[in-house]
Amino acid sequence: MIVFYLILSLCLLLSCDGQSMSRSWNADTKCLACVKLVEKLIETVEISSIELNGKSIATGSFRVDPDGKQRGIKYIPYARSELHLVGILESICSEFSKEIRFIQTNSGKSQFLSIEQFESYQKENEQMYSNDDSDQESDDEQSSSVDKNIKYHNKKADKRVLSFCESFVDSYESELLSVLRKPFDNLNPNEICSLNIQLCSENQQPNLEL
Repeated sequence: MIVFYLILSLCLLLSCDGQSMSRSWNADTKCLACVKLVEKLIETVEISSIELNGKSIATGSFRVDPDGKQRGIKYIPYARSELHLVGILESICSEFSKEIRFIQTNSGKSQFLSIEQFESYQKENEQMYSNDDSDQESDDEQSSSVDKNIKYHNKKADKRVLSFCESFVDSYESELLSVLRKPFDNLNPNEICSLNIQLCSENQQPNLEL
């Protein structure tokens, strides 16, 4: 029984730690995170639309009218159905947290990079500081001693991404389901995060560059 409570306490501690870290992000960082996550959602829905091309699902009323016909039924692409979109929302955070790295630079900028962008950025800085023999910091403070432009990237930073994503999807599920049913040409991540989600101000343009 004691072991059970110890494990439960540890789980609660880890969960709260991730949530408190994501809550500490400023408005610009949350806006940027929203844009990156919505971009990922749109990309995932687009890919699934291609993979599920031709597959449809019946929606509407299945009542039979006096003539014996079901006039309330209509068929929509399965890839844009609520059933499929909810499935995407349930799995997106696991994918997003594996593919995205959150970093903060010494200049104060926050950024969300794909793994490829992050590795490329590290290599560039490694070459820049290849002759620097400064002491290496701990993993909790900095991911790489040669990357002097990055203030930190570590497991806690990755936990922030997962925590934010889970809270984001839970809080804005209905808004996300609504916008993801629209034609792809009408899906603009910046507009969605400002008008629908309201994590970005209307005229705010997230800085995607370091």
